[in-house]
Amino acid sequence: MNFLVLNKKGTSWSSLWTLALCLLLLIPIQLIGQNRPSWVSSRPINTMYYTGIGYAEKSQEDYMKIAKRKALSDLVSEIEVKLASKSLLNTLEDNGQVSTSFKEDIKVEAQRTIEDYQLVEAWENDTEYWVYYQLNKYDYKEKEGIRIDRIQQKAYDNLQKARRQKISGNISGAIFNYVEGLKLIQNDLNKNLAYQVNGETIYLGNELYQSLLGAFDDVQLSAIPSSVKAQNFQAVKEPISLIAKQGAYSIANLPLKAEFTSGSGELNANLLTNEHGSAKLQILNVTSKQSRQVVRIKPDMEKLCAANDKMVRNLIRTIKSIPEAQVTINLEAQTLKAFLRQGQYGNSALIKSVKRILSNNYFNFVPNEASADVIVDLSEEFRKGGTVPGEMYNMKEYFTSVSLQIVKRNTQETVFQYSVNDQRSLAPESTSESTARMSASRSVLKKMQRKLIQELKKLQMTIDHSAAAAPTVQPRVQQERVQQTSNTQTQGLLVPSGLLAYYTFDDGTGKNTIGLSNYNALVQGDHAPMVINSTLSGAGKSAQFNGDSYLAIPQHPIENWSAYTISAWVKTSSGGAILGRKAAGCTILGTTLQNQLFYQKRYSDGGYLTFDFDANRLLLDNQWHMITLTVEVLEYESRSKLFVDGQMVLVENTRMRGKIKSGEGGFIGYDPGAKRYFTGEIDNLRIYNRQLRENEIRQLYFKHQ
Repeated sequence: MNFLVLNKKGTSWSSLWTLALCLLLLIPIQLIGQNRPSWVSSRPINTMYYTGIGYAEKSQEDYMKIAKRKALSDLVSEIEVKLASKSLLNTLEDNGQVSTSFKEDIKVEAQRTIEDYQLVEAWENDTEYWVYYQLNKYDYKEKEGIRIDRIQQKAYDNLQKARRQKISGNISGAIFNYVEGLKLIQNDLNKNLAYQVNGETIYLGNELYQSLLGAFDDVQLSAIPSSVKAQNFQAVKEPISLIAKQGAYSIANLPLKAEFTSGSGELNANLLTNEHGSAKLQILNVTSKQSRQVVRIKPDMEKLCAANDKMVRNLIRTIKSIPEAQVTINLEAQTLKAFLRQGQYGNSALIKSVKRILSNNYFNFVPNEASADVIVDLSEEFRKGGTVPGEMYNMKEYFTSVSLQIVKRNTQETVFQYSVNDQRSLAPESTSESTARMSASRSVLKKMQRKLIQELKKLQMTIDHSAAAAPTVQPRVQQERVQQTSNTQTQGLLVPSGLLAYYTFDDGTGKNTIGLSNYNALVQGDHAPMVINSTLSGAGKSAQFNGDSYLAIPQHPIENWSAYTISAWVKTSSGGAILGRKAAGCTILGTTLQNQLFYQKRYSDGGYLTFDFDANRLLLDNQWHMITLTVEVLEYESRSKLFVDGQMVLVENTRMRGKIKSGEGGFIGYDPGAKRYFTGEIDNLRIYNRQLRENEIRQLYFKHQ
């Protein structure tokens, strides 16, 4: 390396000064290991700047980011949030509504959006890291004025658009624009926000908020009929018409939310009024034994406003004048009696908890099996695992499983099942097994009390008190064989619990024989399949698809269920889509171009999972085969099983990325995504809102053998 040797003449000294000045400018403002600066121990006071000081221990991960975040929070705290006399926050405070949380939200949002701050200095030693930021007050005020003018103009445009929409009867559009206007000014609700229009001053915060409060003025919501009769664990067959009007005008595209305010059960979701201001409410199940139950219907403000912003959500919650309708459900007297049959090792705490859950809302327990309508089978398994080494002492692991089944006593049909499988618990190695079991049981009970009640809402069944009693229950190995025989001979529906849609094609149409008309499969254009006499044993007619025909289901029966089953009989030599989906639907079941039996699930986050099985030998022989898919959504995974002719051929467990997505609609015999038509016959297509057990699947198979 060559060094520059400076001569001793005058010009070299100017070069030296230049070099020295450059070196001074290159010295970083961060001071390491020097004496603690004064601003660390004593806060600087500067009338021209907002000041922020932040500190973090260097032992913390990302300590620099933590210190900066604290400094900016400290800086923002100096920007005083004053309540202007004509501001929306002042109005809320005058009306007795708390505005303190709004003030804090404004400060938090200001910290997130603040800019043009400057790092003055940073200091650190071996254990501490400090930063000092500042923001010029005059620059901040000037830029704030420009920003306020810009958002006021946009907010006023939203206000005007909303007013026009309300006059024309577009309530949904009006509310959307009121909320969009409030979103624009949400960080400035403490300001007057005075806006000049034709020489008149309006205060935008108050104007938008008051307009939102009055969005439902003159809006009426009614239910026809307003009172229905129902039975436990059954759907109300006829849908209820919900009508939304503003004076003489119908309100279209209004999202509605229905919920039980007294009693419990299952209702259809995603209610939206059509162009005539009408929507159909379906009571899918009634699970409470209360004699009088009430369902309340009102506009779904969360969907209407689509506000993810905390401040806007808080404003929306202050809206009190929202129209609503209600439907009274009068329960026809039907006292269902249950007998609890426990496993070999009875757990008294578990038995009491299950009895309490079931008897509070669902059943009356009786002391003997002969007088019961249903049998509640409850069993528990508790087993040791391995030893887990610890620093202080070793831990012993245990695994607890609980199984609950509800069976009709007269027919031995299983109508409900719930299980907790191998829930892991740990206990010190010195803990006795009985104490460890009690602790594990408490953990399982906590989970059951939360999950079991939700699952019970999907239980559907009818009890025929005139039916002959079943023979004395035999050992479990023999019981399944008796169940298959007796149910095969049973007249009417087989395995009806949880059945949402059932397509037999016996009347020459794609009607859903269960009665829920929005699940009817309809003909579109010239794509109608043929209806022919079925060669399937015990069946009437079947639908014959020619490779260019299909049926469309307007609303897919699978609506975010935590479990579901699709089962169909098919006769084909070339395959295709048995059940297809619309663009954002949930599940495809069929065969691929490579003649593999496959299914695909779509999750709520937009992801897909596809699974296939080489079924060429089993399916494509132009003979009748029953294909069944069961899906169960657990807490952190989904579990799916694929059956051919009652035998399981594939099982998969995958980590969930969200719930199974609800369907926008579906097709029988066609999948538009892959343009895959079905060629052959389809019969007895069933869709359930629960996972069928293997013995129930075999029952469906044996019926047509």
